[in-house]
Amino acid sequence: MDVKTGSEVALAHLKNKQFITAHTLFSDQAESVKKIRTYQICIIVFVSC
Repeated sequence: MDVKTGSEVALAHLKNKQFITAHTLFSDQAESVKKIRTYQICIIVFVSC
């Protein structure tokens, strides 16, 4: 699930007062983005050496 779709699903859960599910979805997305950013930084550093 891409970030935009995941955020929309999490927001739908918030609107339905399903707070724990929304929190879990947002947390999973944050971890996903963090991993992607880490890989991007590693590639940039590797290429620049």
